[in-house]
Amino acid sequence: MNLKKNFTFFSIVLLFGESFINKVSAAEVPLPGLANPTLPKYINYIFNLILKVAVISAVAVIVLGGLYYLFSLGRQKPTNEAKEWIKSGIFGLLIVLSSYLILYTINPEMLTFSEELLSLPVITFGGSSNN
Repeated sequence: MNLKKNFTFFSIVLLFGESFINKVSAAEVPLPGLANPTLPKYINYIFNLILKVAVISAVAVIVLGGLYYLFSLGRQKPTNEAKEWIKSGIFGLLIVLSSYLILYTINPEMLTFSEELLSLPVITFGGSSNN
């Protein structure tokens, strides 16, 4: 149980700690791969970043579960807990990959954001007011 708390704390610090530290400098430094950053490009970049972090986290959970299983030395409780970690990691990896696959199967354009998706229609009230 202590290992779960440590891993959860480390994950939170790793994911959110850097954003708090670099909050001011993040606006000044362009993101890699974005020549002319626009809102759809930022959304696409963040979506892909979250997808990669989720896959890396799931693989890390599987590896940690495997190490926990290896060092459990056949004791019943740690062995079962390690199996649960491995199952949870595999389940999380399947959820992430299947969500990507479902979106890509339905429409590959859903994975890329464009200006048309975020543009709002122009609404004019009344006639022209040329004096």
